[in-house]
Amino acid sequence: MAIAWERVGEFARAVLRATAAIPYGRTAAYGELAARAGRPGAARAAGASLARNPWPIIVPCHRVVG
Repeated sequence: MAIAWERVGEFARAVLRATAAIPYGRTAAYGELAARAGRPGAARAAGASLARNPWPIIVPCHRVVG
């Protein structure tokens, strides 16, 4: 399935791609995703990106914990 990644900004795209890579049955923290997106310490920004996730069925933001 093709995802229109250009609909979101660069940081949000990196966070959403990192979220999409979380395996079934696993979780990740906001800080982990921020670090994977290249901005350690931006956990709140990662959370904001996930709050605006335009593809909640495809990008499993329910696997991210505080």
